[in-house]
Amino acid sequence: MGKKYYLTAILLISFTQIYAQTGSSITGKISDKKTGEGIAGATIIIEGTNLGTLTDADGQFLLTDISDTKQKMKISAIPYKTMEVEIEVKSNEIINLNFSLEEDNPIELSSVSVIGFRKMNSEISMLNLQKNALNVVSGISSQQIAKTQDKDASEVMKRIPGISILDNRYIIARGLSQRYNNAWINNNAVPSSEADTRSFSFDMIPGGQIENILIVKSPVPELPADFTGGFVKISTKNMPTENSIQISYGTNFNTTTHFQNFKAAKGSPTDFLGFDNGFRSMRSVVPKERMNNQNADLVTNVSKNGFNNNWGIRTYTPIGDQRFSFSLILNNVPKRLIN
Repeated sequence: MGKKYYLTAILLISFTQIYAQTGSSITGKISDKKTGEGIAGATIIIEGTNLGTLTDADGQFLLTDISDTKQKMKISAIPYKTMEVEIEVKSNEIINLNFSLEEDNPIELSSVSVIGFRKMNSEISMLNLQKNALNVVSGISSQQIAKTQDKDASEVMKRIPGISILDNRYIIARGLSQRYNNAWINNNAVPSSEADTRSFSFDMIPGGQIENILIVKSPVPELPADFTGGFVKISTKNMPTENSIQISYGTNFNTTTHFQNFKAAKGSPTDFLGFDNGFRSMRSVVPKERMNNQNADLVTNVSKNGFNNNWGIRTYTPIGDQRFSFSLILNNVPKRLIN
């Protein structure tokens, strides 16, 4: 049994060697005619067949299993002229051929600038930034801001972990007062908004103009070290690339107060818009200048007719808080609008 397998193995090896020797091979190098350097990635094709190859990093190539007849080789590379040569291949022959290619009308191109913008206005981008940061950083993006009803930066930063708001305008980071914080807007330092202490009033920045807010809580080499609380980096939205109209509507609910019955005094029909239509204003009998309290008739008339005397109580059911915004964003303002 052992001899049978041994003879079979020898027959297979012999057959493989005979089969491998039935085709011819072409080897060589493709180089630049001017410099003599090898051309990497040049294409060599035997026309009329499916045989072809590419040169390596030194310009070397190898073609195998070529039939013994006249063959037409096509050699091409960018930006060189295509070369076509005819060769005669004999059976079981190894041919060594070297070719030099000439540049094909070289065209000088002007410099090309590739500009890319990294979007930092989504929740995913903000999470990735915090995950990959080497320091302690927290933040919020405009996508998250759009889901809230926060009207300015101070209200937005209430939602960042570890941040408290003082007087609806100053931030307290890591339990330290506002004077221990630093603030940048669009990578530029901003001055203090107070005359006698270093602090910035964040209620001056509209929430709708914020791209993202980052609060760095540990020092890093690229930031000034004059903070111990938090370093606030605010990025505003970029200049629009095209004209657009944005309409947004948001609402939220409080299960404790909304859709419950409450008692209240009668108010103005426009109270839900945030202003009074004159329902609570003083009547014309009230003097515009300082009133003379010694004039008893005037005091009586003002007391009876000068103010709203409707003290009725009404029952109302508040609905959810709502926010509606309309934005017209113009990249190129027409001259007729400017004039």
